[in-house]
Amino acid sequence: MLETKYYKDLNHNYLTIKCQGEPQDKYQLKMITENKIPGLLGCITRYINGNTYLYYEVNSRQDIKSLYEYKTLNKRQAMHILAELKNVLREIQSFLLLDSGLLLRPEYIFINCETEEVQFIYYPYEKGGNENFVLVLLEFLIKVIDHQDKQLVDIVYNLYQLADSGRFVIEEIEFLSDVNKYDDSGQKSPDFYSGTKEPSGTIMDDDSAIAVKPAYVYLESAPPSYDPPLDKKQNISLFIMAVISATGTVAVLYIKYRYLLGSQEILITWILLFTFLFILLVTGVLYLFLKFNNCTEKVVEDDISQGNGDSDGERDSERDSERNRERVNEKVADVPKRLGDTVFLYSSVNIKENKLYGMNNGIRYNINLNKLPCIVGKMAECVDHCIAEESISRVHVKFTENNNRICMTDLNSTNGTYKNGLRLEPSETVIIEAGDEIRLGNLNFNYR
Repeated sequence: MLETKYYKDLNHNYLTIKCQGEPQDKYQLKMITENKIPGLLGCITRYINGNTYLYYEVNSRQDIKSLYEYKTLNKRQAMHILAELKNVLREIQSFLLLDSGLLLRPEYIFINCETEEVQFIYYPYEKGGNENFVLVLLEFLIKVIDHQDKQLVDIVYNLYQLADSGRFVIEEIEFLSDVNKYDDSGQKSPDFYSGTKEPSGTIMDDDSAIAVKPAYVYLESAPPSYDPPLDKKQNISLFIMAVISATGTVAVLYIKYRYLLGSQEILITWILLFTFLFILLVTGVLYLFLKFNNCTEKVVEDDISQGNGDSDGERDSERDSERNRERVNEKVADVPKRLGDTVFLYSSVNIKENKLYGMNNGIRYNINLNKLPCIVGKMAECVDHCIAEESISRVHVKFTENNNRICMTDLNSTNGTYKNGLRLEPSETVIIEAGDEIRLGNLNFNYR
């Protein structure tokens, strides 16, 4: 079992492996530390207290186990990973490196969410056969691939059978590099990182991948000091009416006092004058009415939302919390306690809402943790909750549930993840409790 640890050094994140014994061949160690081999993570060697450590730089990368352990891999994603495996096997052979040093466990395979680049770890101290590692990777893929796609299931299962029988060779996945980005129905496949979370995904046709849109954290501005604007079309119509009536009024007054008119012409000018004034008055009344109506609707919406956004998921969460409170009150309704003339009310304060509440620069950030696992970041294609804030990493933090407790894991974030002021190490997992202060980059949250 490898002794691994994540380490942060200034602006770099590393996965460190403590070397055991001597490498099979010092040539291999020299090749991976002094060359940039396509498909392999960059590696440096450090000697600490008589021990040798290999440092693999994992900046802006996530291991596929963290990304897809609770999601479904569609055809394009799975084939892309297998095709990159084929490419890296070709590369290490060209550098005269042994296949046995390639670590193919899912926690050692990293993806750059922005460039879709897949990179592997080469460990020259590994003395085991490569077939076992291939089996571990294929077992993981069998669990997380889209089982509705029969062709994909057949491909992965056939590769697994070959590896299990010891007949796995690069040529068996050679054809994967020619697979295009379209599924069997002729429709373009979802984006590489639009994998879905079971069971909430929307199942499409049998031959198409499961697709689900990433959930966004709703950003809600603080109450504005100005009145909300009217509908744009209504504004334009009222403006045109006001301009026409004002122009007509000025024109009639100019004609009336500039020229000498007969009695019939004077009557016509008075009629036109009152008509334009009436239109101007009606325009003003309509403007005030629509403005008042718009303000009323805004107030009603704010009362309904109560600062929690307008998403159906969050409203469902509020209803769940309300039902929890009702259950608690029903259980204790038959056992009232009296302190003098005052009835003691049982409080539901201790009921967890499973939400993170935060505010920064007048903008509210609410993260719903009732549906786990939940990955938070600013790259919408990779995460379940997207926060468009510059201090947040593309894939920043992951929330999971373990024995009915909420766990938080830092995903190699650039600006860090903090619990009660203490920064988590890269990939460190901690348990959070109600009342904890959580900080993601520059954003501060309170967990309730």
